[in-house]
Amino acid sequence: MLLIDPASCLAVAIYFEARGERLAYQMKVGEVIMNRVDSKHYSNTICEVIKERKQFSFLWDNIPDKIKYGPVWDKSVLAATNVLLSSKRSTKACHYAHTLITNYWTVDFVGKRFGNHIFYTGGC
Repeated sequence: MLLIDPASCLAVAIYFEARGERLAYQMKVGEVIMNRVDSKHYSNTICEVIKERKQFSFLWDNIPDKIKYGPVWDKSVLAATNVLLSSKRSTKACHYAHTLITNYWTVDFVGKRFGNHIFYTGGC
């Protein structure tokens, strides 16, 4: 998958990580990425943060990633655009996980559920 410019990188990550979510929850995924960009613990660009090893499963799961262009993709692009244009973020989280996945690292963080994801503060 070709990830070149920041807006495309953000839209692709939102699409593969949260395409079935409401727009507001998709934006939270984008905000997590932006919070990581702002953190000293992660890379300092959107695309680099997304490409970091073992951070976003869609890049490292050995499953071919294909975008189905249409309304679902368009909503992910809208979410990415809204995040990039927003002057404030609705979450301080730097981590999130799907509710169906149990992660060892979540025990040290406080989480709040939005849709099918739990967003965790801490670790920024």
